[in-house]
Amino acid sequence: MDSQPQLEQSQSPSLEDCLKLLKGERDEQRLAGLLLVTKFCKGDDVVSLRRVYDAVGVRFLDRLLRTGLGKGNVSGSGGDNRDAYLQLSVTVLAAFCRVPEIASSEDMVSKIPLILEIISNQPGAPVLEECYEFLYLVTTATGDGVTTLYESGGIKVLALQMSNLLDVNKIQKEVMGCKCFVDSHSMELGIKIVQLMLSKLSLEIVINDYLSELSMMVTTIARQFAVLHNALKFESLHLLSAILSSNYSAPLHEALRIMPDVNWSLYMHVGIVAILQNRVAPSDKLQALILAESMVSIKGEGWLISQIKLPDVQNSVPADRLAVFLNEVVSSKTSIGRAMRSFSGQFIFRCLLLVLESSRVEIAVLLNKLAYLKYEASKNTSSTAEYVHLQQNVAIALSLVEKIIKLISNSYGNEGDVIDESTFTKVINGLNETIGVVLEYLQDAKEHGQKKGNDLLASVRLVGSIIIGACVAFLKAGLSIKRSAFRFLKMVVGKLNQAMRVMRASLYLAETPIAYKEKVGELLEFMLSVEGEDEPSPFYSVCFLLPMLCQSTMEIGGIKALASSGGYKPVVECLIKVIGPNCRMVENDRCIFLACDTILNLLLKKDQVQLPMDHTTFVNLLKALAYWTENTNDPSIIMMASSICALILDSTSEKALVNRPNFDSNCLNSLSRLFARSLAPCGKDTSDFAKADMDLLEIVTAGYSRWAHRFPHIKAAVGR
Repeated sequence: MDSQPQLEQSQSPSLEDCLKLLKGERDEQRLAGLLLVTKFCKGDDVVSLRRVYDAVGVRFLDRLLRTGLGKGNVSGSGGDNRDAYLQLSVTVLAAFCRVPEIASSEDMVSKIPLILEIISNQPGAPVLEECYEFLYLVTTATGDGVTTLYESGGIKVLALQMSNLLDVNKIQKEVMGCKCFVDSHSMELGIKIVQLMLSKLSLEIVINDYLSELSMMVTTIARQFAVLHNALKFESLHLLSAILSSNYSAPLHEALRIMPDVNWSLYMHVGIVAILQNRVAPSDKLQALILAESMVSIKGEGWLISQIKLPDVQNSVPADRLAVFLNEVVSSKTSIGRAMRSFSGQFIFRCLLLVLESSRVEIAVLLNKLAYLKYEASKNTSSTAEYVHLQQNVAIALSLVEKIIKLISNSYGNEGDVIDESTFTKVINGLNETIGVVLEYLQDAKEHGQKKGNDLLASVRLVGSIIIGACVAFLKAGLSIKRSAFRFLKMVVGKLNQAMRVMRASLYLAETPIAYKEKVGELLEFMLSVEGEDEPSPFYSVCFLLPMLCQSTMEIGGIKALASSGGYKPVVECLIKVIGPNCRMVENDRCIFLACDTILNLLLKKDQVQLPMDHTTFVNLLKALAYWTENTNDPSIIMMASSICALILDSTSEKALVNRPNFDSNCLNSLSRLFARSLAPCGKDTSDFAKADMDLLEIVTAGYSRWAHRFPHIKAAVGR
């Protein structure tokens, strides 16, 4: 009875039998040997694979592959067998490459162009998975493989073929639990190959060489990122984040921004929400936030509240949230209809709230780690690379919060009530918690004497953004608008006819800076001294805080705080830098006018607060203001500059000015021309003057009447 199985076992081929066939003189023998190897040689048996590879020889493998491609000939081969030869050759090559020494060999690297040709010409062939496996193993084993793949047009081939790997039906089947491993695994390998290439090569060069292909790749992978719920989702997340968050991705952002197909951005929205609302690794949530920040940069803040209508995506609500909703309905007297509308609103704004909450958590965690590395960890244990990485991540999280502030300050209360009151309240609560954490971090830095760092600069910017949001909300709500507020409104909001749409929003948003008014006041001098990592002066910190300074100096308390701390000097220096002969570029004129309004507020009350006038600082400002107006006919600029100059000249005389080493006759002539132009409207029709400019004209006229006798050159120019 036992003799039959023993007989069959003795008759089955062994590895040694296969090796004898592979070493045979005829191609038929080698083919038979390879076929036998594929049946019993396991992929993880690297010892056996090495023996088989040495036995069959490189030349035969190359001839077999070329025969399958129709470029060569194996003895006894015919056209009918070409597909079989191609399948066999690629299968054994992929198997051999599981041995790192073989994968890194020049022979395998040289076959990359041929494998790419197979992928391009036979996108639906059964051998496709082995092609991707071969490329992945070779590029993983050697840098030469990455270089050869790139130089052979690998990015272009992969971008064109990725969309064919998983069609809609197969995706849906996999989501439902059906097996569709071949295409899914190929896509996963393709993504890993691209990740590997981008990690080894300069993304700047890749984007310049393959901008359209990368755009196509992003839109293709975005769909998989939204629909799949397996490991491939996370591979897609990591690749998309790496591509879109690079310092060199600006051209790619622009290409995606003008792309006619908008669904890709909605797929991104769905994928990011799925990551943030589920229990995933903290590193994956951080990657999702990085990707969200890139998407907001590309599509604008409105992307956070996109309404999702996609044919192959169904919005899913986590079971725990649905349970909470049902319990609230049962325990309250709220009607089902009203409750459903409220729940629907929460659903629409889910991405906004998830991004804010996740950003808040990340900011708290990252700032805590940064503080530890800065002030507690020993220099021997702290890593510079880790420190820089943390700084970059906290900057991204802070940027997201800043953009949410911009979204709610401009969106809430607009036509159609874009953001409802319930969502707005949740956002404000999240902002309050976030600003509290940021101020604590700044306080810690102040106590340790740390004023330099991009993390500190980003923190100051967020504080300034909170104030900007409050100002916008107040102004849009139609509250009392002073001269400075009126000009700020024109620059930030743009259209006065929208002023009454967000009264409730303003009341909520205004509470954020007020809640931390005392803390902000304590940190003001420190925040005005914060410098970026590569910045020689606190220019950007001042720019970020100008909205707050402009608002606070409308009241005597804010003026006293700025004057006593000496904070007016950085503001004056900032203004000189943006309007003087060696002016620095700024995003728009808002920074200039906010600085002007802040200084004007200060000078108007200088006697009440006993402002310690630093003559060198203000003389330099006189020169910069005169230079700023030389080549402009804008009445707002002329009147603003002359009103500030008029208030400065109250404290000096022409004789004192010309005796200063940095003030010559040319400066005096420029100043004289400025006042001649600004006082020209006196006694004439001023109906075309804006209300704010009329206020400024009154300041100039009053000042001129006080000091004209001390400035004969200016008096002569005005009298002509």
